[in-house]
Amino acid sequence: GVLAGVLASVHAALISVTTLVMTGTKLSSFSIFKLLLILMTIRTTFCYNLSMSMQMAADARVSLDRIQVFLEKRFQR
Repeated sequence: GVLAGVLASVHAALISVTTLVMTGTKLSSFSIFKLLLILMTIRTTFCYNLSMSMQMAADARVSLDRIQVFLEKRFQR
């Protein structure tokens, strides 16, 4: 749930900062802030788009099922 999402974000940030430190990249509070902002933006966009896609797929499935039932009843007569 929510806790898993928070932990995943923390892990992504920790791995990103650790990688930057190990490659010798100079870190400042501004660069870390930008990194966290980018990670948050990616996560938010991905979660929003994924949930919208799942909702649209579910709606399409229900609509197709209704059309199929309608056509089956119409051609049975």
